[in-house]
Amino acid sequence: MNNKKQIIALIVLGIVAVISLIYGVTSGPKAKTLPAQNMELSPLPSGSAELAAPIRRRAKLSSFKTWNRSPFIPKGVKGSSSGLVLSGILGSAPNLKAMINGEVIGKGGRIGPNTVVSITADGVILNDGVKDFTLKIEG
Repeated sequence: MNNKKQIIALIVLGIVAVISLIYGVTSGPKAKTLPAQNMELSPLPSGSAELAAPIRRRAKLSSFKTWNRSPFIPKGVKGSSSGLVLSGILGSAPNLKAMINGEVIGKGGRIGPNTVVSITADGVILNDGVKDFTLKIEG
């Protein structure tokens, strides 16, 4: 008798689990509405091309001071925010090579997701797929 009760309980739990799974798959994510913020905008004067007055902030700013550095790069490491360090420029003018993070790379070469656009005597221009940025020799 006790064994039959356990089997019935397992069947009921299985049916509830399947119904819950079907409901979770078929109903999409519900959008949450955020409560209205205390933001005030001054109205635009009629016929004026001026922008609305800035929003007055009622929330308190954080009491933490800025770090003045990227928190994702360890404190002792020098280099750009991309984590790349230019150690030196090798070669002569038409065939310059750059040493970035211990790898020797020429124009058109890749280091991680970045492509070397050009190499000058004092720096390297890299492209991350969206924008160009420059690495300078540290020192």
